[in-house]
Amino acid sequence: AGGLRRFNYTIDNPKWELIPLPMDSQSILLCNQIDINTYEYDPVDPPIGNDNHKAFSIFSDNEYIWVGTGDGINKGIIDSDTNCIDWIHYNENNGMGDRWVIGIRKQQIEDIDRLWAISWDPSLNTPIPHNLSYTEDLGDTWNFISFFKDIGAIVYDLSFDENNIYASTDLGLYRTYNENLNLWFKYD
Repeated sequence: AGGLRRFNYTIDNPKWELIPLPMDSQSILLCNQIDINTYEYDPVDPPIGNDNHKAFSIFSDNEYIWVGTGDGINKGIIDSDTNCIDWIHYNENNGMGDRWVIGIRKQQIEDIDRLWAISWDPSLNTPIPHNLSYTEDLGDTWNFISFFKDIGAIVYDLSFDENNIYASTDLGLYRTYNENLNLWFKYD
């Protein structure tokens, strides 16, 4: 959880660069408007540091980069002219089921782009059953599925086959039933 970094391999003598993300208390961070007097990058546990500076998962798609952290998910809007990224920070306050995002997957269904956040509840030091969160409007609204939390399963990854969703869990492999996000069956 040392923070988000990038490496520009196309230049001579490249170095790893730290990428600032919003602090836990911030819903947005505009890269050209960071107040260096109040902004503190600190990926240690609150109340001293910021869980949102602990990056665990990344998904990039065209003009957006999504970064899952210990405090939700961040949508990065890339300005290719300035090589700058503006961030919008989402978590349970925005409707997500849990905030420790360990994986991000995109599902394309006809004209819908659904982004999934495999999110865990960080209240214990070990993974516990949790909700799956998703958005179909680039983060404007978030929904979650409580099926896996209700059955006591920990989801580790998702995969897609047309409209079907497969979830690998500590209890086995599950698939949506008749494309219903709230009905899943387990493979024997």
